[in-house]
Amino acid sequence: MTFQIAVRRLTGYSQCLRRFSSLVTKPEVAAHLSEIILKPHVPTIRDHTPTRSEPLCDVITKMDWEWEYIRAKELERERKALEDLAANQNSAFYLVNLAIVREKHQQWISMLPRIEPFYAVKCNPDARILSTLEALGTGFDCASFSEMEAVIDGAAASADRVIYANPCKSVEHLRRARLLGVKLMTFDNHSELVKIAREYPDAELILRILVDDSHAVCQMGQKYGSTLDNVPSLLDTAKSLNLKVRGISYHVGSGCGSAQAFSNAVEDARKAFDIAADRGFELNVLDVGGGFPGQFLPSDKTSGISFTEIAQSLRAALDKNFPEDSKVRLIGEPGRFYSTSSHTLAANVIGRREPEGSQIFNPQTGELCFNPAPGYMYYISDGLYGSFNCVLYDHVHLSHTNPPHRLGGSNSSDDSYSCSVWGPTCDGLDCVMEDAKLPLLEEGDWISFPDMGAYTSAAGSNFNGFEKPSLHYID
Repeated sequence: MTFQIAVRRLTGYSQCLRRFSSLVTKPEVAAHLSEIILKPHVPTIRDHTPTRSEPLCDVITKMDWEWEYIRAKELERERKALEDLAANQNSAFYLVNLAIVREKHQQWISMLPRIEPFYAVKCNPDARILSTLEALGTGFDCASFSEMEAVIDGAAASADRVIYANPCKSVEHLRRARLLGVKLMTFDNHSELVKIAREYPDAELILRILVDDSHAVCQMGQKYGSTLDNVPSLLDTAKSLNLKVRGISYHVGSGCGSAQAFSNAVEDARKAFDIAADRGFELNVLDVGGGFPGQFLPSDKTSGISFTEIAQSLRAALDKNFPEDSKVRLIGEPGRFYSTSSHTLAANVIGRREPEGSQIFNPQTGELCFNPAPGYMYYISDGLYGSFNCVLYDHVHLSHTNPPHRLGGSNSSDDSYSCSVWGPTCDGLDCVMEDAKLPLLEEGDWISFPDMGAYTSAAGSNFNGFEKPSLHYID
């Protein structure tokens, strides 16, 4: 088989292929890619962990084209699976690709090799995702007893691979954490320290500090995080209560759009470590939180910033402020990074409302026909009270980050028209997209939304009696 034939396998994935084509013009890349396509079990750059002497940007450049190929291959698998499933479904469903979760883990350990990932369960607590991540050796960031139970009892993770990363815990959940053996947990105020001393004095504490989260879509600083000025007082209280403070944590906000925010937060954490050292504490854990984008390709800037940019900034800041010989354990809380691109949502058109004047009555056949035109309103089998709660809670702009596509038909821009997409409930708020671009759809047609794995099904409801989408997996 020739290299040209191998390349033609990628035809149909225009978004990936445009960038791919600019890369394969380099002879050394083309030769390596041909080897990977024809011999899929040959070790690849994904097995490589960058050394400190090797510039991270060089490693990332070498990996980019391979991630593009992997994504193109998985898109083809997903397209076939979606079309097969849609033929036998009568309501919205998810296709969950667990292979994507594993590939995202490869990206993480390749580009941030010093940081142990603790998956943010709240993002998507799907049992099979948790089991997949447990098998990969990740840790887990849990905010409640139910999440800890899902990880420890459900996914069989050990308690020492869990951080109870909720600075304000109910007594009941704190007691259950003690029963499960989860010791590592966060705090940011004096009252929480008193509670922990009373209920779980053997806990190992991480002080969450306030950092700049002004560049984030979802800011958390208004709710959690101690100022640096208050750190000495909190540490003094912890010492007086004979509590063990092991480290510092922070969160730059969910959907952070600035690489500089990640490096600035590391600088703030260094200051907190120094304050602790002056008070006799020997801290050895730094939790860099979350805020990492979820698109599959590391160089994808759909969300405003790429994982590549964040990894470069964060790696440099950590090497400067917490070098390897500092013996500080580094952990992070990626959520959407792992789950976003693993889910594709498919929803069927359950009805439509045509724009005025688009209908044409054919007296010969007695049929009422409809012309393609702007202004159609399409009603689909999932909405804002289900998976698309992300539009409200996560501030997602679907036309930019998750544009829909018709399954099994043309999606040419020449055949697409401005329209709106609505959920199935009787609430006028239930508008999924006010301005979409889609071809003329008939009742029963299916449309798919990519990258729907983060903060979607986790917060969905059965409002108005509409069931949440079913889940179907490929591995």
